[in-house]
Amino acid sequence: MSNKADNKKEEKRGSIKIDKDLHTKLKIEAAKKGKTIQELVEEKLKAAS
Repeated sequence: MSNKADNKKEEKRGSIKIDKDLHTKLKIEAAKKGKTIQELVEEKLKAAS
């Protein structure tokens, strides 16, 4: 038998508040790399740690 915890292997994602200028910069950089803003932020956080 499996339980709901086994079926839910999704990574939980939080949200952050950023100012409009930073959002615009991230949006442009993400578009250049062909990624979403979420992917770009996660990549930057992993690189910083």
